[in-house]
Amino acid sequence: MLAVAMSSKPLPSENAFLVQLGEEVDPTLERFTGRVEHVESGLRARFDSRDELFALLARMLAQRGGARDPKPQREDR
Repeated sequence: MLAVAMSSKPLPSENAFLVQLGEEVDPTLERFTGRVEHVESGLRARFDSRDELFALLARMLAQRGGARDPKPQREDR
């Protein structure tokens, strides 16, 4: 069972992401594909593993601070 932790401090909207998982996702078999979108900027990228998802999240957050990495791009789909 998942526990939900509530904080009195609001979460910043610039750290909001939408994660869409593919049909074949099976974390127990290491199949983890989908798309992540940074809500504020609209940057989107596809991922093929949990590690790649977390790397994309980190890159998108870094871009917010001014560092530019060409990897995450707007996706036309």
